[in-house]
Amino acid sequence: MSSKDKPYSELGKMLDELARERDVRGPYNIAYHLQGLTGYEASGQVVSQYMYGRSFPRREFIETFAEAFELTPQERGRLAWVYAYDSQPEYERLAIVELKRASDRLLKSY
Repeated sequence: MSSKDKPYSELGKMLDELARERDVRGPYNIAYHLQGLTGYEASGQVVSQYMYGRSFPRREFIETFAEAFELTPQERGRLAWVYAYDSQPEYERLAIVELKRASDRLLKSY
């Protein structure tokens, strides 16, 4: 199975989604973007390895990615979640929202 046939890992999907929203497509272009804006050196091959889940990026890469792509706090939070847990935070986010609503109702009742 070639790289083109294998789907991205959850982290790779997130990196791809965030980059595409900013008109940057593919691991090599992500690497060029990072280097051009921050001076961070990562080859397209290395970024590809991260996206397919063949290797795991260091925290510095994630921080640089967030900086270079000017991620919002919400996007940074989603990326951090996927980086740490290798899953999309949708279920967890819904649980947190419900907990906050319940907390807000409780506080208003006092």
